[in-house]
Amino acid sequence: MVPSRYTRGRDFAAVAGLYVLAKIVEALDRPIFELGHIVSGHTLTHLAAAGASYWILRMLRKRRSRTLFHGDSRGLRRRDGSANSLREIRRVISGFGGIIDP
Repeated sequence: MVPSRYTRGRDFAAVAGLYVLAKIVEALDRPIFELGHIVSGHTLTHLAAAGASYWILRMLRKRRSRTLFHGDSRGLRRRDGSANSLREIRRVISGFGGIIDP
């Protein structure tokens, strides 16, 4: 399996969870409304779908590219083969969300 080109791929699980929640409350439309006559399952379906849309936008804003650098026997290098500054390497490592300690 090929690794992802971007970080934040796990956010798709949250989006899928919100979609499943939307389908569940859609199926329980009338029983949800009969609980208190305040909100129906159809309304909650729209709220869950809006939450999923927000989560996708959030993922797109927070994700980082993993393909700027690649490892070789000489350390991290640009795709064109030129060396990187230590500041640039630290910036990329910090983009991995604390997985790699600089």
